[in-house]
Amino acid sequence: MTRTSSEPVPTTIGTASLIQAPRVRWGMVIAAVVVGSVVVAVGSAVPETTRWYVATLALAAAPFATAGLVLATQARRWAPPSYRPFWTRWLAASATAYAGGAAGLLAAVTDVSALYGLAAALLVAAVPLWFAAGVQMQRAQGGRRAVSVDVLDALTALVVLGAPAVLVVAEPLLAADQPLFALPFVASVVLVPGGLYLSLRNLRLVPPGERTTQGIATALGAAFALNLSVQIAHVLSDFALPMGVLVACQVLNMALLMAVPLWAHRRPTSVLDELAPERQVRGADPLALVSAALLPALGVLAYAGRDERPWGVPFVIGVAAVALALGSARNLALRRETDRLYGEVARLADERRQLLVRMVDALEADRRRVAVELHAQAVASFAALGAVEDGARLALAPDAAAAVGVALAEARDDLRTRAESLRRLLTACQVPPADGHDGALASALRALGADLLDGRAAGSLDVVVDPGLELDWSTTTIVHRIAREAMLDAAHGRHAARIEVAVGERDGAVVVAVTDDGAAGSVPSASLALVAELGGGSVVVEHPAPELTVVRAVLAAPGAPTGGHRPARGAAAGPTLVLVPGGRHDGPPPDGGDARR
Repeated sequence: MTRTSSEPVPTTIGTASLIQAPRVRWGMVIAAVVVGSVVVAVGSAVPETTRWYVATLALAAAPFATAGLVLATQARRWAPPSYRPFWTRWLAASATAYAGGAAGLLAAVTDVSALYGLAAALLVAAVPLWFAAGVQMQRAQGGRRAVSVDVLDALTALVVLGAPAVLVVAEPLLAADQPLFALPFVASVVLVPGGLYLSLRNLRLVPPGERTTQGIATALGAAFALNLSVQIAHVLSDFALPMGVLVACQVLNMALLMAVPLWAHRRPTSVLDELAPERQVRGADPLALVSAALLPALGVLAYAGRDERPWGVPFVIGVAAVALALGSARNLALRRETDRLYGEVARLADERRQLLVRMVDALEADRRRVAVELHAQAVASFAALGAVEDGARLALAPDAAAAVGVALAEARDDLRTRAESLRRLLTACQVPPADGHDGALASALRALGADLLDGRAAGSLDVVVDPGLELDWSTTTIVHRIAREAMLDAAHGRHAARIEVAVGERDGAVVVAVTDDGAAGSVPSASLALVAELGGGSVVVEHPAPELTVVRAVLAAPGAPTGGHRPARGAAAGPTLVLVPGGRHDGPPPDGGDARR
């Protein structure tokens, strides 16, 4: 596809790409520094009157606000779909503030009071739009989390963190000579702490290498608070502050406002999108701790100034009541969100279990099929060789038939030995049915161990399976595979003469331990780790003594999701590896691996 000249060229930062090219970004940064320096120098020399104050602030904001509108329009167009609602609100807020600035400039030129009121109303209206944009970004970055919790957090931050500003500036605002000029700043300063809190929350949801945009937004919140504080102080002090300071704060604020869409991302950057549902569960809420510390302090402040602010104590009580109601609603929404996330965990765990069931079924069916086929071929070859020997005796001369018979007898003995080996392999590949007690599994392991230690001097085998275990067929298959692999490694790899096998339960998990006295230093088969992983567990190798090796596998360790399956009989509360919903099988599935459930 051919890129048109109007389409911004993306550039990569980390794993995300930005909408604007580096030359555009840094070129605009340089231009902003130059223009800002000129505006501050010129603004410092203007007369310190009300009309010049309003006009200077509007003109200082104009170049940055115009560039910000263009950049926000491009960001809304080229941002990922999940970010477009955020940029829609951001663009609406920027356009509203731009209109407010234009109305303020026109009011300063014409000195029409109604235009001052319109400018104040537009600037006040832009603030909640920016706040809504922050909430929308929280939703976009929130992964599988519920946006209702984020909205309640935003409202709580608005109420609790904005209360100090109301308590401090309400009386001076009412007593000011021109409160209309301070109204937009006061309305903004009430909302800024909550917006700054949301910005910091959003910053944590972005990967460390891609936090430039969100970092600029956080710096914007701080600059916004500084600018508002200075402007309010200027109005409430009857316009006594130097214009250079006021213009510098305005320029810094507007430059950062322009920089946010300048660093807009083309791709989503949330860390939560890549996390499993259980890792998206929220931790402790820092806003609750802030509220617990701030509200009592506000109560003390309101009570101390009750003579000057008789409404202060009822106001703080109202804020506490609203915060309590929002906290209760948040806890309810958080509980629903947590239940939903863990419901997804259970669903994914069930899907994983079903996949493991099919994998284990297919693997075991293939192993049995190959062993049966090899054994059948060896037996057929043994029978065919006997027929050849009988035919040779009838067709050949006695001397020739005797010579052929000797050769065929040697071949027949070798084939008999190979057939016996294949019979043992077939026996090892057969997995006992899970019949609810330890008999079948223990018998199969004892038979395998007897074959492995057959003919060894002082060879001994001890197999113990906890009779309280109730395992489905797939679990029994995995346990048998782990024990078999460990026993094969012990007998053939380390030439052990004594093998002990123990299968039991510990804290709701299935534990398989194979101990042998083979040569130290040999590592068991790597396939053990794979088989244990199929069972949702792990395997470790221990050497408690120089000539003692213990292979220990723990399946479905505590904390693994179970999806509601029942634990082993007599086990403590906790997850147990049960791969088939609805209970155990009466036996293994037929060859071909189709487990009917």
